[in-house]
Amino acid sequence: MNVRVKSRSKVGTAAAKQARREGMVPATVYGKDFKPVSILMEAKTVDSLLRTKGRNAVFNVELDGRTQQVMFAEVSRDFMKGQLLNVELRALTKGQKVRVQVPVVLLNEDKVQVGVVSLVMADVEVEAEADKVPQELTVDVTGMEIGDVHRVADLKLPEGCRVLSHEEEPVVVVSAPAEEEPAATTTETTETAAPVEAKPEA
Repeated sequence: MNVRVKSRSKVGTAAAKQARREGMVPATVYGKDFKPVSILMEAKTVDSLLRTKGRNAVFNVELDGRTQQVMFAEVSRDFMKGQLLNVELRALTKGQKVRVQVPVVLLNEDKVQVGVVSLVMADVEVEAEADKVPQELTVDVTGMEIGDVHRVADLKLPEGCRVLSHEEEPVVVVSAPAEEEPAATTTETTETAAPVEAKPEA
């Protein structure tokens, strides 16, 4: 996928705010033996890439007639508004291997009739050529029962992808439901005031 970008001549807070008001996102492209370049990307294009391809998306940026393959290195957003603030892109070379975190997605959780399915490792670190990094790793929990564990070694990886997380680390576990504690009963007690003895008259 090719994405057209603009050169960013003005830097600084004021320039960045102006760019965001115009629907653009300040971005920087950098990498090994690659001189950093400041650019502007359309916010809607960045959001579309993240939504459809994920954080490990590999794509090309076009600037001044040149094309460079890149992937997301860091994406910053406004915590409250969700607005994109800045993007950092890693410049890639052909055949370059990268180390990234890949999200784990569970399938068929509703097929587990007894027990609670818990995803204990949401992301797994892998190494692969940039264009071979999977968008996600899926785990089908159909047939899993209480006490079953799906470990890193059980993950199905695409060809050319090597897992770096420890193979014995649990990814998914099925545990017994927590027992509900019986509701505490309250016993009402009525305190009766002791009778007051009349004082003898003087």
